[in-house]
Amino acid sequence: MKENLNFKKILVTTDFSEESKAAFPYSKYFAKNFGSEIYLVHVLEKKLPYFAVKSIDLNQEKILSAIEKETNEKLNEFVEQLKEDPSWKVFPILLRGVDYEEIISFAEKESIDLIIIATKGERGVMRALIGSVAEKVVRNSKKPVLVVTPTYED
Repeated sequence: MKENLNFKKILVTTDFSEESKAAFPYSKYFAKNFGSEIYLVHVLEKKLPYFAVKSIDLNQEKILSAIEKETNEKLNEFVEQLKEDPSWKVFPILLRGVDYEEIISFAEKESIDLIIIATKGERGVMRALIGSVAEKVVRNSKKPVLVVTPTYED
């Protein structure tokens, strides 16, 4: 059976950490060599924790609006870091909900060909307590997933 590997649409996740930037070189490779469109995705939780609303004298809608504005600005900064060539198509995508569910849902709806996700490499108790978004995406996605672990220079 001959497989036609088509990488025209690449979803790259970011949580704005330095570790998430480990996916950028791979994304750039696909953009350069396959002419891929890149969808840089960040997921916000649906609602704020109760203490955040009570500790600030604003209503929840205003707080969410401010957070969304700030997040869009940060997302656009990351797009500029990723967009090495002006001809590349890099789309900032802000989603709201459960991270891995939104990533998988977006990939399905938009016919994404590959998901690239960096992992922080957590192990042991921390991983057991908080889980891994990358692991959940790999387990639940019908799309291919490239998981990247950041390397640190000493």
